[in-house]
Amino acid sequence: MPVYYEAQGRRYMAVMGIDRVYLCCLYGNNEEEAIIRHIDRDMSYEEELIALEDSFWHDNVLAKELPPYTEDGDLILESLRRQFGRC
Repeated sequence: MPVYYEAQGRRYMAVMGIDRVYLCCLYGNNEEEAIIRHIDRDMSYEEELIALEDSFWHDNVLAKELPPYTEDGDLILESLRRQFGRC
């Protein structure tokens, strides 16, 4: 299951005030195979998530500042080249 699903599920728990979410993902692009996992609420993770969101909102969105680019640009370009040819 993609790691960003966990963050999304934890955000839902924080907003809705619930203690558990269930996530379901199709596996292998096949409707017959699915992965179902649950995540229990973790208040320390939630506090960190909210602090990071607050920082992003104030330091980037309201300040109209782009966040630092942290991705590996060469890796992204290589992936694009494999997908679409030379660019």
